[in-house]
Amino acid sequence: MSSLKVQKDLTSFLLYVLGFFLLWEWLRPVEELTDTSNVIVFLMFLILSLLLAFFGVSPVLSGFIKVLYILYELHYLYFEGSFFQFSWLSLFASDMVHNFALIADRDWPGMTNLFRSLLFFILLWLMTYLIQYWLINRRRIFIFFFMTLIYITVLDTFTPYEADAAIVRTVIAGFAVMGILTFNRLLDQEGLKKKPPCRANG
Repeated sequence: MSSLKVQKDLTSFLLYVLGFFLLWEWLRPVEELTDTSNVIVFLMFLILSLLLAFFGVSPVLSGFIKVLYILYELHYLYFEGSFFQFSWLSLFASDMVHNFALIADRDWPGMTNLFRSLLFFILLWLMTYLIQYWLINRRRIFIFFFMTLIYITVLDTFTPYEADAAIVRTVIAGFAVMGILTFNRLLDQEGLKKKPPCRANG
């Protein structure tokens, strides 16, 4: 493996780590401001999703692993018995049907905790995809960085959540990510400029 390839892999890994810390700031207030007591399962889902993205796992296999993890954790949180008995799936399906009926009736407060947790997993899935897209494909993170700062400052202003340390962590991680992305873009531009012209044969 060439040194350039290793350098790019290390840079990508560092970007994913910093992206994880930015996402973590979205999760920290959840445990304090809500009755959610198992934030660790959502945190592990973030780590799993970012690792799958970093290692370039195919979308089909990655999606299958994420769905399996979500189902396992939902069973762990809300059902009894063995995960592989599959008898809980009928209860899970009936709960989904019940909640979709509540959504149709716009009865948002009536939704069960199981369904809320499922929606939260889906939201985290979307956020990890956006992090990957902004960091690796677009190489732009300012929008998400700015949204994170707004989210934290609003909670600090209007809720009991103390966000002084969170703001500092977010600023450090955000500027570090933007610095790395800017440096990578400059390297790519310099590489294109210094690329030797093709010589005609003969």
